[in-house]
Amino acid sequence: MRSALIVLFVAGLAFNSSAQTRGNVRIQNDTVFNKNVPSFVIKSETKANQSLYFIADMNKKPQAAIFFSEQDTQIRCTARFPNLSLRYDVIYPKIDISVLIESFFKNKVFVNSKVDSLGLLKYCKEREIALTPMTNRKLHQPANDSVMAEVAREDYSSQIAFSLENNSAQQFKVRIGKAGLNRTIILDSNRTIVEHSHIGEQVCIIENSEKIKLCFDIKKETNKIIINKDGTIVNQ
Repeated sequence: MRSALIVLFVAGLAFNSSAQTRGNVRIQNDTVFNKNVPSFVIKSETKANQSLYFIADMNKKPQAAIFFSEQDTQIRCTARFPNLSLRYDVIYPKIDISVLIESFFKNKVFVNSKVDSLGLLKYCKEREIALTPMTNRKLHQPANDSVMAEVAREDYSSQIAFSLENNSAQQFKVRIGKAGLNRTIILDSNRTIVEHSHIGEQVCIIENSEKIKLCFDIKKETNKIIINKDGTIVNQ
C-alpha cells in the first residue's frame, strides 16, 4: 500500500467524555456531532495501547466497530461494518478516532447516520484499501459488484424528492421510511433540507420528548412539508 494512500494526519488527542473536535466533527458525552447535528452514539473501551470504538446510529443500531492498536509510531486499524458484513485492515500514522470519523463524513462513508455501502466502496477504492468479508459472516451485499451500484441508482431515481422546512424555534426529529426500515434525521429550527423516499412510506415529525407530532404518507404529489412558526404542520 503506497504512502500516498494515507490521507489522515497525526493527532494527539485522547478520547474521553469531554469534547473532542476535529473540523466539523465533535465527540462529546458519547455522542458524535457533525456540523453540530447529533449523528451517532459512540462507546469506547481502552486498555494499554489498544482502543475499541463501537459506533451506532441515534437509534442505537450498530454501524461500525473500530479497533486501534498502537505500534511504535503507527496505528493498526481494523474497521468492521456489521450491516454490510465487511471489514478492512490498514496502517495509519498515529491518529485519534475523531480524525477517522471526520474522514468518513467528508468522504460520504457516513450518510444520514448510516454507513453508506457505495461511499465505503469508493473510499476504500481510492485509497487502495482491501475490503474483505467479516469472518464467518455472509455478505449482505457484494459491495464491489457494479450491479449493486446500478440497483442503488435505480432505487434512488424511483424515490420522491421533497423538502422539509422548519420555520419554528423548536428542533424536531424526522423519521422517514416504513416499519422496521427507517432512518431518523435532525431538523434544526429555521432550516430547510431535501430528502428522498419511496411512495407509500411515511414521514413522521417527532418532538424532542419523543412524542409523534404528525405523520404523512409519501405520495407522488408530495413536494414540501412545512412546520410553521406556531408549530402547525402543512403538507404541500
